Amino acid sequence: MSGCSRRTDRHCRVFWLTALVALGGCVHGPFPYQPEGWNSHPIADSQALSRLQIMVSYGAGACTHSALRLESAGHGALLWDPGGGWGLNAHSPAGVLRRADVIAREAPTLADYVDYRWRLGDKGLEVFEWQLDEAQAARLYRLLTDGTAFDTDRAAWTCSLALGDLLQQHGAPALRIHDRHFLPHRMVVDLYAARPARVMRYRPASPGVELRSSAGAAADRMP
Repeated sequence: MSGCSRRTDRHCRVFWLTALVALGGCVHGPFPYQPEGWNSHPIADSQALSRLQIMVSYGAGACTHSALRLESAGHGALLWDPGGGWGLNAHSPAGVLRRADVIAREAPTLADYVDYRWRLGDKGLEVFEWQLDEAQAARLYRLLTDGTAFDTDRAAWTCSLALGDLLQQHGAPALRIHDRHFLPHRMVVDLYAARPARVMRYRPASPGVELRSSAGAAADRMP
């Protein structure tokens, strides 16, 4: 077990804030990079049986963490929480089976994860969602749970680098990003460019909103 699995998200948040202040000019509130042409709607129920969600969390003045949820019609759901604390800290359920940063048994729903971020003190959560066909979802599920072709056990504070590795190497054809970023909010720019079907935004004590591109959902143009 690497050092990342012993750390909590609270430690990560302290580190991010310190690192961002040190870098200068990088401290910001939630949702700093929405491009033009994305319109807000109430969150609608999705009919997709298989989907990929990249989640970026924000504190009051900085990004705090990023993680991945995958839903497969044939295999179920999983959470990949690189360097995070789900199942390790007091803010998440006890008895969680976490293997190399992957939770595949009793993985949290999106609502569970949203509530968890609020218990950690976060102020915003941005969820990028792509619809997958079942072959794509099953391939990613096996990749993340098998542990041989792709290393999911990552060091603390490298959550966005880890997600970048996965999406660069194995995200196509649903999505592909071309750069790896140490700071989660920098990855957001690439995620918007990868044309998600929708983006969901959450704040504590407020209803979430769904953003869709006026140019059309990515699902309508997927190969």
